[in-house]
Amino acid sequence: MSVELIKEIILFIAISYLFAFFLDAMLLYGLLPAFLWGFVRIWSVMLSAILCLKMFGGKFSGIRDFIRFSRNLLKIYLFSPLIIYVVLGIYIAIATLLGFFDFSSYVNLIFRGLAETMNAPEEEIARLSWALSYIQIALAYVPSITLNAIFALGEEIGWRATCTVCSARNRRGKQA
Repeated sequence: MSVELIKEIILFIAISYLFAFFLDAMLLYGLLPAFLWGFVRIWSVMLSAILCLKMFGGKFSGIRDFIRFSRNLLKIYLFSPLIIYVVLGIYIAIATLLGFFDFSSYVNLIFRGLAETMNAPEEEIARLSWALSYIQIALAYVPSITLNAIFALGEEIGWRATCTVCSARNRRGKQA
């Protein structure tokens, strides 16, 4: 690895940390709402990579330079949130057996909220509470593949851009 490449990597890390520190300070002093902070903070890696690409004479013509779509990638993308469901299921099973988890306490929260707003028999509200509890768990899949993806995309693009710059520099160094 060339000295020039090491300097560029150190500069990238420094810029990334400065962006992060700046954004964290803005959140701390109330200059940036938490939702916006989360979005910009995770996209800061991409901003650092683009800035470094421009500084080091790299090419950045758009996000498509770093993202390739395929059917296999789409299958993995749609399947990956289900891994969390499996892990959570295992955790719940173990925690329930050990007496550390009680799903009915979550259902009771929903029950109390519905009982305050609905004029229906308790049995009907109880059934609806259980149904809504399971429906909410299933519907969590939707934000995991939409909203979360929008947030995570900036970081993914940033690291891919960084790897592209490093590998191009490394190849150039070996050819010289």
